[in-house]
Amino acid sequence: MSESETSQGTISRAGRILILLGAFLGWMFAGWEMSLLPLSARSVTIGMLQNDPAHADWVTRARVVLETKDAAPSDADAADRLNKVVGEWFARYIAVFLFGAALGGWVFGWLGDHSGRVKAMALSIVWYSGFTGLSYFAQTPLQMCVMRFIACMGIGGMWPAGVALVSEAWP
Repeated sequence: MSESETSQGTISRAGRILILLGAFLGWMFAGWEMSLLPLSARSVTIGMLQNDPAHADWVTRARVVLETKDAAPSDADAADRLNKVVGEWFARYIAVFLFGAALGGWVFGWLGDHSGRVKAMALSIVWYSGFTGLSYFAQTPLQMCVMRFIACMGIGGMWPAGVALVSEAWP
């Protein structure tokens, strides 16, 4: 009998259902967190840039153009600049998500192998939840990138830990 068959025999049906439910909820909330960025990145980035004194003037002019569609040529240039800058930051947010998730899969995978899958999955969920919440306090797009990277380490750790745990618990 293999080690996984032995461990399956000691887990009750209720325990297996609890494992599946915990993993499903972890995956669901990780997916929800991943879907928030594309919906909010533009307005969040514009708000951060507008609150930065170095960018406030041209971002305000650009917002007028984008909202009213009527402006002077210099303001239209500001709107084009804003669209470009926001697009660049969005690309960075996506890149740090991918790199953070990859690193998190490696770190939490190692943790799962050495400390147990349940601990790794639980810690990764607390990790991405906590750092996603802390990203509320980001004041600049760069701070948001850093927070996204750290939060996405937890997402990257949740997926493989959950898959391994469920596959070990269910025949």
